Amino acid sequence: MTLKSFITLLEIQIRHLMSQPVLAALSILSAAVVVAVFVAAMSIAAGIDNAVARAGALDVVLVMRTGATAEANSQINGASVEILRGAPGVLRDKDGAMISPEFYSVMEIEQGSGKKALNIPMRGVDARGIALHDIRIVEGRMFETGRAEIIIGQLAHSRYAHIKVGGKLRLGSSDWQVVGVFASNGTVEESELWSDLRVVQSLFGRNNTVQSVRLLMEEGQDAAGVNRWIETEPRLTAFAQSEPIYYARQARSLTSLINGLGYPLAFMLAAGAVAGALNSMQAAVISRRRIFATLRSFGYSHRLVMVSTVVEAMVLALIGALLGFSLMYVGLDGSGTSMLSNETNSQVVFAVSVESRFLKQSIFLALLIGILGGVWPAIQSARFALRAELADR
Repeated sequence: MTLKSFITLLEIQIRHLMSQPVLAALSILSAAVVVAVFVAAMSIAAGIDNAVARAGALDVVLVMRTGATAEANSQINGASVEILRGAPGVLRDKDGAMISPEFYSVMEIEQGSGKKALNIPMRGVDARGIALHDIRIVEGRMFETGRAEIIIGQLAHSRYAHIKVGGKLRLGSSDWQVVGVFASNGTVEESELWSDLRVVQSLFGRNNTVQSVRLLMEEGQDAAGVNRWIETEPRLTAFAQSEPIYYARQARSLTSLINGLGYPLAFMLAAGAVAGALNSMQAAVISRRRIFATLRSFGYSHRLVMVSTVVEAMVLALIGALLGFSLMYVGLDGSGTSMLSNETNSQVVFAVSVESRFLKQSIFLALLIGILGGVWPAIQSARFALRAELADR
């Protein structure tokens, strides 16, 4: 079997299939649908991972109440905050320990026009807290201390068009002025509303209570050291972890849902695509019985015919994979969407990320579909060629 004869045979097979566009389209469409669903699921998971798992700074330690799984279900009183100011290893300057006590709660915001209300997280921080977070104002200005003003994350602002800089939001029993939009490198913080800590505590009746405390650590100091100190401090009921670890755990609760649905759905569709490829290729093979006899008379072996049939199915599936991936890349990449987090019962806004690694996975998936869908028709094509060979004898 020479490469030239194989290519010639493959060209003949594909040219004949193109004369039956419905069969070719079915094979291509089956693979395209599978790849599109697969890429969509993986791109959503990647977007969540970019927004949540990559948030946080290695030198920042997050302290929450013992047993809390998220800031939303944690609570630390004012006395505990003062004790935490004395934690060892915390970076200090002329103003004292660099810590950030932070309010965190989920706010229900009406969208109007009969639309379902949104659950958006709100964070209260002081001047020290703003310095600890890697944020920048991209529109408007920072909120002023002591005023009912809020800034909104860039992703949330792009997702919720009704929240505009200069407008007002009704939160609780008060009206809040939206004064700016902030960016945080596309992380989960851009899903939030931020305001002055003392104002938030006062208007929502929280007194000195916060949900978490962030500690900026000296070089070489980490959460393990803080936890050892907490164990020796009976007045504290809390635990510490690094910010990246906290956000990675939050991401897993979201991506596990996507992966749990995406992979089984892609598998079921792939099974359907294999069946579709098998049926269309089988119909194509049956319609080529005379062609196989002619090819045999030209000296093509039944093995060569079988291999070319499998490759033909792989080529069609590959075209479908490229089509499905391209549609997802053009239609989804960079688009903003949101998911409800079970941990916080709030919307997490993120940008869907169609990454190049998904193309390789899509090609592998499509080739697998092509092989599985082409094996039986290839066996049939070999039988037709073999019958022609026996008839010649």
